[in-house]
Amino acid sequence: MILIITGCIKPSTKVPYLTISNANKRLNDYIKTILWAINDTCYDKIVFCDNSGYSLDEQYYRKIASEKRKEFEYLSFNGDYESTIKYGKGYGEGEIMNYVINNSQLLNNENSFSKITGRLIIKNINKLIKNENKNYFMNQVKNYKVDTRFYHVNKQFFMLNLIDSYKNVNDNNGYYLEHAYSASLKKTNNNYRSFYQKPLFYGESGSTGNKYNGLKNIRWFIISILCYLNLYNKIK
Repeated sequence: MILIITGCIKPSTKVPYLTISNANKRLNDYIKTILWAINDTCYDKIVFCDNSGYSLDEQYYRKIASEKRKEFEYLSFNGDYESTIKYGKGYGEGEIMNYVINNSQLLNNENSFSKITGRLIIKNINKLIKNENKNYFMNQVKNYKVDTRFYHVNKQFFMLNLIDSYKNVNDNNGYYLEHAYSASLKKTNNNYRSFYQKPLFYGESGSTGNKYNGLKNIRWFIISILCYLNLYNKIK
């Protein structure tokens, strides 16, 4: 299985709704996510893609991955800053996924992939997916959105239905990537299910500064039961 980590190490301070812009802090958080993916997840291929043109020591992380019998790939390009500033960070995220699809060597021979927003980890990630050929998204109940922090999807399905959805994003008008993906998925008759547990996120949101502690509580157990039964996404 392959995990794609998206990131922007040196974002423009003009990008709207971006709370954490310090490059050093962002880089350190991304490194934590990369090392977690290599050391603690079931994924044997990890791709980290940055859209700020940052030069990362890919060989160092490839060596660490190789010691775990895994593969690591680093991709970096200069994204369309003007459009990201105009439309929001979801536009930049969409550009990253487009770039990965078209440039990743590790993804070439894969039929599906998982994607996680960099600077976050998921403590129970190895228990979320049972069939890698299915599509997995978590609805944000009553918000007409899906959670884009983490999802798993068939590559061909993504290319046919989601790869260009980011072009509809406009953060200033309150239409985020989560809305755009949700609208595109509805056109496929919501061809996806929830994960088998509610993801336990740990880290800090670059958008809001909110911190995720990855703790289990009663609410988590209840939602996880609904997820396992594939009922959670059906709640309206």
